[in-house]
Amino acid sequence: MAPALEPFGDTAWRARLPAGGDGASRRVLFEWLRALPDVVDVVVSECHALVVLSPGTPLEGARDGIARTLARASASVPDESTRPQLREHRVLVRYDGADLAEVAIASGLSLTEVVAIHAGTAYEVASMGFLPGFAYLRTLDPRLLLPRRATPRPRVPALSVAIAGPY
Repeated sequence: MAPALEPFGDTAWRARLPAGGDGASRRVLFEWLRALPDVVDVVVSECHALVVLSPGTPLEGARDGIARTLARASASVPDESTRPQLREHRVLVRYDGADLAEVAIASGLSLTEVVAIHAGTAYEVASMGFLPGFAYLRTLDPRLLLPRRATPRPRVPALSVAIAGPY
């Protein structure tokens, strides 16, 4: 069953995606949606897909193609021939931030254990955030699952790594 489409302004459609898709499946969906006629931009996140059409393209005229593509994507699992080539990026981290001790206390782990667990995990980019290079990474070790801060910081130092919820 395809996700329901809802208009998003006068030139886009948005669909809530089923939970549990992996990065490769989301990437395939992105490629399929970008290949549709009159599509000028696609944003696929963990929860939604947004398809932006060329100005002047009637929304209803594009709806069926988008719906069919979403249904096709939700009904299939990419096999090795269609699975995008994944790339590994190494992110150098210096574990000396102001919150490291708080993370250790909240998780019931030592500082050394927090660093070893965090650094010893391969993460998957779930979606890109609001700034270039701001990635939401998943596959966080459950021992490090922590809620967001009760009071957000007004400024975050450059090159910071944050843990919030499952990211």
